[in-house]
Amino acid sequence: MFSSKADALAFLQKKIPDVVSNFQKFGIENPLPATLYVMFDNDSKYESLKTIVLKNKDIILNTKDIDAGSTLKQQENRVLTIINLSNFVVGMSYIIIAILLCIIIAFLGFLLKNVFYTFHRELEVKKIL
Repeated sequence: MFSSKADALAFLQKKIPDVVSNFQKFGIENPLPATLYVMFDNDSKYESLKTIVLKNKDIILNTKDIDAGSTLKQQENRVLTIINLSNFVVGMSYIIIAILLCIIIAFLGFLLKNVFYTFHRELEVKKIL
């Protein structure tokens, strides 16, 4: 899939409009590069394209992104690790929120108990007098 400079800018405008407004504010023309996205069905297609890219590394700008020992499976594992980490962070956030809610509920219960206890004691004092 090919993404032109204009496509990249439109995508960025949708995701982070403040950045694009800063481009315009400071008179910066679209600095985003056109990009060719390549999808692979299997590991052999990935390896064959990686070989071609490494042979032509003098004309391709970002060959440093391709590790000679890296396989498609290793890249998938890195992505899965990041996804698992983000899921862990989300899960921990839910747990922290639940704990905070329990603390708030316990505090409110304690506060209400003390208010009613104080009110009850005042009524008893008034009955005695």
